[in-house]
Amino acid sequence: FLQKFPDYLEGPPIMPLNEALAIDGLDAAIVETDDTNLTKYAQIAADHGLHVQMDKPGNVDNVAFEQLARTLKRNGKVFHLGYMYRYNPAVKKLIREIKEGRLGEIFSVEAQMSCMHKPEKRSWLAQFPGGMLYYLGCHLVDMVLQIQGIPDEIIPLSASSGLWDSDCEDYGMAAFRYKKGTSFVKTSANELCGYVRRQLVVSGSRGTVELKPLEYYAPAVEGWDLSLYTGVAEVYAEDAEGKGWSDCRTCYNTPPYDRYIDMIRAFAAMVKGEIENPYSYEYEVTLHRAILAACGVKADYKASVIL
Repeated sequence: FLQKFPDYLEGPPIMPLNEALAIDGLDAAIVETDDTNLTKYAQIAADHGLHVQMDKPGNVDNVAFEQLARTLKRNGKVFHLGYMYRYNPAVKKLIREIKEGRLGEIFSVEAQMSCMHKPEKRSWLAQFPGGMLYYLGCHLVDMVLQIQGIPDEIIPLSASSGLWDSDCEDYGMAAFRYKKGTSFVKTSANELCGYVRRQLVVSGSRGTVELKPLEYYAPAVEGWDLSLYTGVAEVYAEDAEGKGWSDCRTCYNTPPYDRYIDMIRAFAAMVKGEIENPYSYEYEVTLHRAILAACGVKADYKASVIL
């Protein structure tokens, strides 16, 4: 990446951790490392009184994750996680409309996020319970909980495909049972063109919205060639009345965007006190528990979080 974009990392040079923590006026840290060490280094930053932006989802030690959240809450510091779909404009619009009641009562969320990984990446996944469900499915669990809240039951359904001598759960899946329906998340490391078929479908009593492709590469914008767009298809009760089943939907693409730029801008605004973090410390802990439960790890996601 850095060979292709040599000017991407401008500013402070690469330095040892102890030197970085000693930078005069340092007030925030962005923690991006191997998933097994995320919570470890984020805790170091939190112990130094820094605001923390951490990649998702934290390691599998829920006790350590909750201690991190507790430290940041006690210090009054921002705890911001890198769930990328939180900054997808189509997802943000959809969740806003759900909260406003435009889709009516939600009875189903279907979320898929697949790709085609190399054998080395699949072997790397073997260290995590749930494999792909832990690695990428966490993004989907976040959306399900944002839309429907805490489920009555989480049913882990991940498996190893056995393809190409796979030794991990490279087919991640979980069901979320609610009083008004069952939702699911699915992620595979072996799906040809899976990136293009990533999707989110939300069905309610007064509307259905499908985001597909959930994100796809758009033409370069202002010299930055990582911009994305999302395809949207939506239908609401008032649009469908008196029409045939095939001509009641509205379909369009979002303007190009870059989710990471928006993510870091939001984190900076939170650090400066310009906006509040919409995701509480307690929500992040509940989400982490739910992700672990979806991966087959015993975690009491329905218990109240006290930090």
